[in-house]
Amino acid sequence: MLTTIDKSNYLKGLLIVARLDERLIDRERDQIRNVATRLGFSKDFYEETLKI
Repeated sequence: MLTTIDKSNYLKGLLIVARLDERLIDRERDQIRNVATRLGFSKDFYEETLKI
């Protein structure tokens, strides 16, 4: 079972990789939302993270 820290680190890694080209396209945002939802993160949390 994944811990909250494991889930958070995984999501953080996805965001880092997605932003390597310094932009997030809609498809990347959708994939990150999907993963974040499956990992149990609240919509408010990941939407705020995607704004940055």
